[in-house]
Amino acid sequence: MRNWFTNTGGVGLLWSLLFFFSCDTSSSVDPVFKDYFIRYYGEDGDQEAADMLVAEDGKIFLLGTSYKNQSSRVYFIRTNSIGDEEVKIAFESNENEIAADIERIIAGPDAGNYAVLSNAIKNDVDYLIRIRIVNADGEVLFSFDFNRLSSQYANAITPLRDGGYYIAGKTTDIDQQQANPDLTLDTEDLLLIRFNVQREVVEGGTTRIGRSNGGAAIKVFQNDADSDSLSYVGYSDELQANDNIADQNFIFRRFKSDPASVKTRFSGKPDFNERMAASTLSPGGTWLAAGTQSDINNTFNSQRVYVVSLRSQFQQINRDIFLQENRPEVAVNVTPAGSSEFLVLSNVINTANGTRDIVLRKINLNLEYSWPDEKVTFGTPGNDDTGSAVSELPNGDILIAATMDLSNQKKIALIKLRSNGRF
Repeated sequence: MRNWFTNTGGVGLLWSLLFFFSCDTSSSVDPVFKDYFIRYYGEDGDQEAADMLVAEDGKIFLLGTSYKNQSSRVYFIRTNSIGDEEVKIAFESNENEIAADIERIIAGPDAGNYAVLSNAIKNDVDYLIRIRIVNADGEVLFSFDFNRLSSQYANAITPLRDGGYYIAGKTTDIDQQQANPDLTLDTEDLLLIRFNVQREVVEGGTTRIGRSNGGAAIKVFQNDADSDSLSYVGYSDELQANDNIADQNFIFRRFKSDPASVKTRFSGKPDFNERMAASTLSPGGTWLAAGTQSDINNTFNSQRVYVVSLRSQFQQINRDIFLQENRPEVAVNVTPAGSSEFLVLSNVINTANGTRDIVLRKINLNLEYSWPDEKVTFGTPGNDDTGSAVSELPNGDILIAATMDLSNQKKIALIKLRSNGRF
């Protein structure tokens, strides 16, 4: 019997039994586990999860990448609320692609459909950005690319209230004009791209924010409905005032038209690198961002989860901490849990063999643990299991999109838990 669920108190037999009953196919979960379950999705080859979206009607959309016959395709799955697979599509493409993000479209001619974001591989080091507009059945209604630079890479897409879109990502094009003289080369800059309702890049809508060796925009947020301002978050090693070491820090900026011409709120520790993975805004107006902190040399064993909370409009940083673990750990996702708590998803690395396990924590606005055991951990000994996205349902239940290593193949997994992180 393989054990896959642990907490700080040990391993539970119930979780081993659950794994035994649910590991064969996506339809093999015994009815007793339908409310809280693990379900698997995929086909021959490897399928890895990237993102998840829960629709208002309870449908669940899983986005991932399918690797088969030396090709990679964006993989789209729709399930019902109990995880039964309803739609499964690998999108056709002339290029190999890596899935990035899926979001519901809120306005314009595409309203009610979904924006699927991916990065298409041009060569060994360069990418173009691809956006597909798909309906709930995964049918591609429209597709368009951004390929104006030698290389561009997208992290997230934000559908806007005017029917347009904002993409956050990075470029690795070297730009000597924007280079910081204290850095060797300007090799990785933040990239923000705005599209209008006709799905065209607006005039002046491509913003490259340079002066960094390492940096990326992670997500653009549209602020309050009665405001035309936006915010974006990311990380960068651009030098701050009175700073003589180019270490990476979280960055937070609020803007209206020009993402580059605004004051920056930085968060990070001196002589450490902090690379943001995700950020979210709670219903109560508090921002939470999570990423991975490491020493200045990015030493493997120094990796740990770093979280920071801020007041609305990035007025000030409330608190920042790192979540201690006795193994290297990488942050992947955050989401609100009610009005005053957050779920933090990460992957912890086993130093003996490099495999990973999934870690879920719940913290409050003061960045204190909400669960008595602090965290729950999922994983099968010897297997490489990773989380990608987490979401709280209206009743407080929790969904995790994950990649599980099964019989020498990776499959997309959907995990449903109670609000206490248990089955």
